[in-house]
Amino acid sequence: MRKRTGLGTAGLVVTLLVAACTSSGGSGGGSGSGSYLKWDPCCSWGTTWSLNAYNPLALTIGEGLVQLPLAVENVPSLTSFTPQLASSWTASGSTLTIHLRPGVKWQDGKTVTSTDVYDTIVLDGTNATAGWLYIADVSAPNPSEVVITTRPGTNVALLEDQLFTATILPAATYGQFVTSSLKADDIAYYTKDFKDPAAAQKMPQYAAMQASFKKLSAYNVPKMIGDGPFQLKAVNTAEALLVKSPGF
Repeated sequence: MRKRTGLGTAGLVVTLLVAACTSSGGSGGGSGSGSYLKWDPCCSWGTTWSLNAYNPLALTIGEGLVQLPLAVENVPSLTSFTPQLASSWTASGSTLTIHLRPGVKWQDGKTVTSTDVYDTIVLDGTNATAGWLYIADVSAPNPSEVVITTRPGTNVALLEDQLFTATILPAATYGQFVTSSLKADDIAYYTKDFKDPAAAQKMPQYAAMQASFKKLSAYNVPKMIGDGPFQLKAVNTAEALLVKSPGF
């Protein structure tokens, strides 16, 4: 299920896991030191994991390792970030403009564009993530920019903290669920929810968002397509195996 990712420590986790694989010799494949990761979740063994990021049984190892966020939070700061998919961003008045890093590719060869970011934000609205309490509108005016309009009185730092650390997903996989009316439903619902949460849940837009999320979370994603340093090679009820992405 979609949630904020603990990306501030992602680099440390990768280092420790690679070191563990190297010291033990491993049996999961790979041609040398640090060539693979073997991940054992802390709990829920025996579960059949889903490759769908919106499914309650989502394989969250992809967050930050296979699929990247816009930026990594520089813990313990909540307002300092290291760019990932974003190259930079500018805030002016009620507008936050995100500039994407050029030349980034998904592991299927497609270029990462603003459509991937836009679709992720719109779909995250069905799951109450990606800072929608602070968003009044979102658009992708060109392939390399995403423009977000904030609600009146919003501290942009609050939006950045929620939005930047959310994993961006490929439109090639999830874009089919972004309907022509979904963004409008998101905006209408969260505008009301900001003032009256109980009344917002009685809106037809809320019912439409729930229906969209039901279809979205039930979708059988055949392959986890990433843009990060690792690829998902195999997963079962006991472990997940990641290998280095040759294109990263």
